[in-house]
Amino acid sequence: MAGKERRPAGRPLVLVAGQQPQMRKASAKSWTKAKERVFLSVLAETCNVSRTCIEAGVGVTSAYRRKKENAAFRAAWLRAISVAYQQLELVLLERAFNGTEKPVSLRSGEPRCANIRTSLV
Repeated sequence: MAGKERRPAGRPLVLVAGQQPQMRKASAKSWTKAKERVFLSVLAETCNVSRTCIEAGVGVTSAYRRKKENAAFRAAWLRAISVAYQQLELVLLERAFNGTEKPVSLRSGEPRCANIRTSLV
């Protein structure tokens, strides 16, 4: 067909901003749907942006820029953080009520487990 360009195989194309929109190959650092899914999933599990970026293969600056510029991503980010906070609250409550066992050694060298409780203030 005349006038129709063939798209090269390989990486997907992304739109480049400027006076005249152009298409270019996506770099390895470009956001993809898969990277976004991994990012949001790990963020919901860890609530740790630095670790999440490493897992998703994106830069921390890039993640914060995307959050600032993309409303849908920002909303998904906030939902993921909300899930992570809920999980954290459950863990903290469980530890506050039931404590955690921590291995300690007595001066005599005898190993023992101490039940450590956090106080509810």
